[in-house]
Amino acid sequence: MPGRVAMPASPKVSIILPTCNRAEVLSRAVDSVRRQTCLDWELIVVDDGATDGTGAWLATLRDERIHVLRQANAGVHHARNAGLRAARGEYIAFLDADDEWYPHFLALTTAFLDAHAQQMFVTTEFHNHGQVFDRAVVPAMARQARALGLGLYSTALLQPRDDDDLRVDRRCEPVGAWGQRIVHRLGMPAARVYRGSIFTRMRWGDLNWLPVTLLRREALATVGEFSTATRSAADVRFLALLCQHFPAAMIAVPSACKHENAADGRRMPCDHLASGAGAHRFGVNKLKYFGALFHARAAQDPELQVIRRHRQARPAGGQTGMTGMTGMTGLRGRLMSAAHKLLRLVYLVRRTLAGTVAS
Repeated sequence: MPGRVAMPASPKVSIILPTCNRAEVLSRAVDSVRRQTCLDWELIVVDDGATDGTGAWLATLRDERIHVLRQANAGVHHARNAGLRAARGEYIAFLDADDEWYPHFLALTTAFLDAHAQQMFVTTEFHNHGQVFDRAVVPAMARQARALGLGLYSTALLQPRDDDDLRVDRRCEPVGAWGQRIVHRLGMPAARVYRGSIFTRMRWGDLNWLPVTLLRREALATVGEFSTATRSAADVRFLALLCQHFPAAMIAVPSACKHENAADGRRMPCDHLASGAGAHRFGVNKLKYFGALFHARAAQDPELQVIRRHRQARPAGGQTGMTGMTGMTGLRGRLMSAAHKLLRLVYLVRRTLAGTVAS
């Protein structure tokens, strides 16, 4: 192991890493933090009642920037909240025990927030199943929206563009002087930053990921801690609240990798909360948060009604929401499309009548 590293008095970034029985992959995540080119951080590992030797491995670390909190098993969101309460950094980041950051992640995201004082959080692209998630998810959402008949409502999502990310974000700009050195070193000098208010677009599915999110500590005063009402999907709610209250920014540079298996390719003993045995419960919990964040605020919105019905029909249809649902074909698809058109007509009539009464 490397020699002991001195701990800064007040770190720039606090990283919160909850873990429970992930001993076979935890070193991959921790090592990815220690390889960061930005050195000004503290890592708070929250041992959520692990019984697989995690504690013994953590005791071998000789880095004063790494702190270990132990608690009886209470779930990942309780663990993240415990880490938040212990965090001392100006910025907050999150990492899962089975995933990893690329060495430039903290340097790139802290440089962006340092240069944009009004921006409360920033995300980046990441690799998932061998592809860049952000570059695949928006076209997939558009295909599903078209199959579900949402072309009646989701004009922004379905509008053809040379740059798919502009279907979600309002504008893009090149990486500025704050990050040019980093992106040049990565061989991506033309990298862009996408910015805008994307909350309403999150009804379509997941547009960001917690482990590539860096936020200012003061944002927590607005969005609060993670909900502990469910054991899964509260991170979806947390990210949606960030996007509801603050403009989003996404640096189009892959900066992390989401893993499904151990480093040697073996399946991990414990399933992900969003897949495997937990997939159905994750979908149900996600539907609950979808209802509270979107449907309850605009129950008569026809697009929300369509999305909600399909999520109810397939609660375990995929972590990315609509992108996990199969398209409708044949007679069923035509019937659903006709029903959506009728719903849209009813919606327009109601709006017209409401306007007539108001006038």
